[in-house]
Amino acid sequence: MVVSGWKKIPLGDVLKLQRGFDLPHTKRQPGDIPVVSSSGISGQHSEAKAKSPGVVTGRYGTIGEVFFISEDFWPLNTTLFVKDFKGNNPLFISFLLRTIDFKSCSDKSGVPGVNRNDLHNLEVKLPPLPEQKTIAQSLSDVDALITECDRIITKKRNTKQGTMQQLLTGKKRLPGFSGEWEVKKLGEIGEFKNGINKGKEDFGFGYPFVNLLDVFGRSKIFQGVSFGLVNSSGAERKIYELRKGDILFIRSSVKPEGVGLTSVVNDDLEDTVYSGFLIRFRDFGELDFEYKVHCFNEEEFRKRVIDSSTVSANTNINQDALKNLQITLPPTIEEQKAIAQILSDMDAEIAALEQKRDKYKAIKQGMMQELLTGKTRLEYDLDN
Repeated sequence: MVVSGWKKIPLGDVLKLQRGFDLPHTKRQPGDIPVVSSSGISGQHSEAKAKSPGVVTGRYGTIGEVFFISEDFWPLNTTLFVKDFKGNNPLFISFLLRTIDFKSCSDKSGVPGVNRNDLHNLEVKLPPLPEQKTIAQSLSDVDALITECDRIITKKRNTKQGTMQQLLTGKKRLPGFSGEWEVKKLGEIGEFKNGINKGKEDFGFGYPFVNLLDVFGRSKIFQGVSFGLVNSSGAERKIYELRKGDILFIRSSVKPEGVGLTSVVNDDLEDTVYSGFLIRFRDFGELDFEYKVHCFNEEEFRKRVIDSSTVSANTNINQDALKNLQITLPPTIEEQKAIAQILSDMDAEIAALEQKRDKYKAIKQGMMQELLTGKTRLEYDLDN
């Protein structure tokens, strides 16, 4: 059903798509013209091939992303760009294209990629131009809120990173604390244990099993996270147990940035063992729990872990290398706690901003579903 004043017509009657242009890196010249690939702006060049405003989507590679370009640009040959808007509002078109299932128009000819002729044949619902402008402005306003949240989040993250580098090295002291910081090797303040190795036949049943994927992207591991299962004996579960405060290091990764990533165990994980791709570090009581969360995920420490690794088929780090890594510690647990509290408060502030941004994204998604189908109408100026 098409609402009053709207038309249901082929996309090819709304706009004309054209394939982008080849531009090898060797032929790019210094300039400020954005070069747009299937994943967005990917560089600059001295010459433009398309006038602004522009709308670009992926023909190969990243399919389904749509980019609105507000300046003259060079669309690469992995993209399709709108050559002719046929009198329609370009910003509205950028939102309209985001509702299209591009993957349904790919691979039809046996050649990977999106066929513009298939896209042109898709039917879309099109409001009159004044309503297009009103819809586009409303959605753009929400986009502006999302962009501003992202800007503030980036600023807060950079501030936190700088604060970590100051507080976790003793370069900056908190009021009320004094005394000399100590440099200690990890092997002096705790012990390491490689994880359990099992055959394929032992997986899929038995007891909880923490793998390296459970460590990626997670600062803490807690009861309730969905782990795999492994057949393990009572003796093994005693040897490879996980207690609150244990740190798990990834000891082998295809990519260098993966090796040495850490998660701190947030609960006593009863009857749970951990993978041979991980190394457990258990300190002797000199480290505050929250301090560990920040200290072992700090950028400079991560860099030293990677520098201590070896490269073969994968990038690896072993217990000996980890034992010799040094950290700088405040003289008291109380100062560790105070430092950790400040950093945790900053994390909470960032998380609240991320939640706010995600709320705006959900609002925008709902608005698109309502406004771009005509289910909800906005008042608009017929002379606009």
